[in-house]
Amino acid sequence: MSQNAVNIFNAFDYNGNGTIEQSEFISAIACLGSVLSKDECLRVFEQMDADRDGKVTLQEYLNWYENGTQIV
Repeated sequence: MSQNAVNIFNAFDYNGNGTIEQSEFISAIACLGSVLSKDECLRVFEQMDADRDGKVTLQEYLNWYENGTQIV
């Protein structure tokens, strides 16, 4: 497990509940100065949300991150 990936996940998890919600993800991407549109952010979020429950767990994020589909 990459400590860098865990740190990024924790930074995106604004409310500290152990998951990243869509609104947290979009806000975090915007704070990074990304030029991704909201629709592009949502597509990336959907790629990470493997079980389609509307939130990304650390394990889902790590799976996505380790597959080389990084945006940060």
